[in-house]
Amino acid sequence: MLKLFKDTNFKIHSHTVRGDELPAYADDFNHFLNILFNQLDIDGIFTDFPDLAVKFLKKQNSLPR
Repeated sequence: MLKLFKDTNFKIHSHTVRGDELPAYADDFNHFLNILFNQLDIDGIFTDFPDLAVKFLKKQNSLPR
C-alpha cells in the first residue's frame, strides 16, 4: 500500500512516533526510526522526541548539519 501512495507522489508521515512507547519489534528509538525511514521509506514523522529524530536524521545525512 505504501508503494501505491509513493507512486502517486503522496508524502507519507507517521504519527505519533514516541521513544518511550516502542513497538515490540523495535530494539530502541533509533532502530524504530531506521525501520520507518530506511525500510518503509516514509517521508517524515510527527514525534514528541524531535531532538532524537533530528540526531538520527543528521547521522543518516538526511538533514543539513
